[in-house]
Amino acid sequence: MARLPTLRPTLRTLSTRSVVAIRGDAMVRSAKPTLDFYGSAAWKAIRLEVQRACKRTCQRCGKTDTRIYVDHIIELQDGGAPLERSNLIGLCAVCHGKKTAAVRLERQGRTGSGFVSLD
Repeated sequence: MARLPTLRPTLRTLSTRSVVAIRGDAMVRSAKPTLDFYGSAAWKAIRLEVQRACKRTCQRCGKTDTRIYVDHIIELQDGGAPLERSNLIGLCAVCHGKKTAAVRLERQGRTGSGFVSLD
């Protein structure tokens, strides 16, 4: 029985010794200075305060025992106060996504769902 010829691999591996590793968020940090804010001790302290106050319950839909995202009611880029307790709310992932999408649509001049109801 004849042997089948094999093809040489055409893909080469990249030597990690010659490539400088760059952290994934290094380029993003230079583009968005607000990311530095979210790493600050002041933000972490007030975020923890909001999470404890809402007791792992979404402040919009009432979902319990879930991860809570602390969200700015009036976003920072829209002039919201960054560390003002009255400008922060605890939301579940679904409500946070809906609220963020609605605000983004409003900012672009389009009318969205308005985030009045989450049903």
